[in-house]
Amino acid sequence: MKKSFLMILFLLVLTSCAQQPKDPEKYIGIEAAKAAALADAALPADAPADFSTTGLDRANGEDFYAVNFTADGVSYQYEIHPVTGAVIRSNSQGPRLIGDEAAQEIALQHAGLTADQVTVLSIEQDIENGRQVYDVEFYTADHKEYDYNIDAITGEVVSYDYDIERPLPTDDTRPETPDTGTAPNTPVLGTDSPIGEEVAKAVALKHAGLTADAVTFLPTELDWENGRQVYDIEFYTADRKEYDYEIDAATGEIVSFDYDAEHALPQNTVSSPITADQARSIALAKVPGASSGDIWDFESDYDDGRLKYEIEIRYNGMEYDFEIDGTNGTILEMDSEPIS
Repeated sequence: MKKSFLMILFLLVLTSCAQQPKDPEKYIGIEAAKAAALADAALPADAPADFSTTGLDRANGEDFYAVNFTADGVSYQYEIHPVTGAVIRSNSQGPRLIGDEAAQEIALQHAGLTADQVTVLSIEQDIENGRQVYDVEFYTADHKEYDYNIDAITGEVVSYDYDIERPLPTDDTRPETPDTGTAPNTPVLGTDSPIGEEVAKAVALKHAGLTADAVTFLPTELDWENGRQVYDIEFYTADRKEYDYEIDAATGEIVSFDYDAEHALPQNTVSSPITADQARSIALAKVPGASSGDIWDFESDYDDGRLKYEIEIRYNGMEYDFEIDGTNGTILEMDSEPIS
């Protein structure tokens, strides 16, 4: 009887020892575990995530970091290995982000290029007119630069920009004057220009895959861009897609173009604009833990006739900058960076 009791006691001691952390000094810590979870979720380390559960936990005799958070309407649950930082288990509810590589591939396919033909400048997450996007920038060996905004959830091309950058011609005889938006002796549209305004419009429409009866043109301008004379052609469609082209006035070459599927045209009637306090609340909701005392700067302004709020929040070593549409509360822009 005594021998059996000692054996049971010995087994209990062994079990207790086995359940103790093996080497907690080597554990990565909760901040590193949070960073590992954010990286696996394809979110930047400074993403405004709302962490509901973080800490060291244990199951089946093994330690792990439990990291649960919500970001951009998606709920994430993670178990992170305490030593390696590897993801043991993960779960999410809501749409997942497509990731940097997928966003880059979508932009390259749209541009008709491959990865070995470009140099990628940056791929960053941002907020564009209230939706989360990947900002993908790259250029080619012949100095063509591309800038894409790709919807971070659906992969849709939200907007893109293309520019041909070239130096001023060495034999250019025009006098050097400050860039005021016009050039000396600018010809009248449709008279002195080699191709004419209507031809320039046709070039832009063909590239955009549209017809003249499907768009509304804004006033056309003749300008100088990097030593060449260009037509600035702007138009928009009924579904609020805006296009902006620069067409070489001598050759008809497309010098640059810009497309924006999200930019709303100015509204003349606004039923119920949000208040300044509502704008503050919208911004603070994106920075969990921050309060009104963390708002360092607040301004209201009008852009193309629309009320806009600009808000700066400083919290937990980070600076957050917001632009909020005063007519409906949409977050137009949101940026964050460490406070230096």
